[in-house]
Amino acid sequence: MNHCPRSPTLTIGAVVVRQDTHGRYSLNDLHRAAGLEDRHQPAYFLRNDGVRALIEEVQSANLQTAPVEAVNGGPNRGTYACRTVALRYAAWISAPFEFKVYKVLEDYLDGRLVPATPALPSGYIDALEALVVAEKEKLRLSEVATQQAQQLEAQGRVIEEQRPAMEFLERFVKAKGSAGVRRVAKGINRRQNDLVRDLLRDRVLYYEGRHLVPFAKYQDKGYFVVKLGEKNGHAFTHARFTSAGVQWAAARYGREAPCESAARLLPAAPQPAAQLPLLPESTQP
Repeated sequence: MNHCPRSPTLTIGAVVVRQDTHGRYSLNDLHRAAGLEDRHQPAYFLRNDGVRALIEEVQSANLQTAPVEAVNGGPNRGTYACRTVALRYAAWISAPFEFKVYKVLEDYLDGRLVPATPALPSGYIDALEALVVAEKEKLRLSEVATQQAQQLEAQGRVIEEQRPAMEFLERFVKAKGSAGVRRVAKGINRRQNDLVRDLLRDRVLYYEGRHLVPFAKYQDKGYFVVKLGEKNGHAFTHARFTSAGVQWAAARYGREAPCESAARLLPAAPQPAAQLPLLPESTQP
């Protein structure tokens, strides 16, 4: 069953949401219609674990067309998503925006909303005014496209800057089998204590005594292995990143991108992290 059929053109407010040849909607246009807030960029949305799971489900039901596809060049560049994923994106931005998008889409599909045919100018002055309005809109869209291009270029520079460290770290993990928090933090250009603080905040890791241990959810995903160590005659366990964990940490924490807290999806930690101080960097695993 195809979950992404082609639908009539969507217009949200004054923004026309483009569709590609497969009927997928432009997430960039939806982002613009929602107000272009930086925290609502499609790239942040697509890094969400729940969204990735939804995309996989849609893909399994429709093997002919990818639910999401990026166009990197030309006048139609941007990220296009099928209706299911596009509506999820609208919901991710806010409930009011989700309702607005859903209502317009529903009205189009039910035939209650028909695109209006613009009236012809009644005179020379009207024609000039219409031309000025059209040119202003063209200029505004051009400025938005320039802004998005600059954002993509900046993200590309960050990725290139991190590439040598990440390649070294991946080689290290493949050779050693796992990597500690200190080495991963260095590989993704983060301070060790900052990375630890983020992992505690997002309930990826918790303290067992003075050592970091992963929650079962993230260990089951293959992001961590738990190693047994010994110090002063006492045995202890601590978390180490696998190769898959390194790639996940780089995507989620390697740049200053918003991270969705997993607190509501996980059981409470055996001991609240807020009551434990961060270890000195020289003693972190």
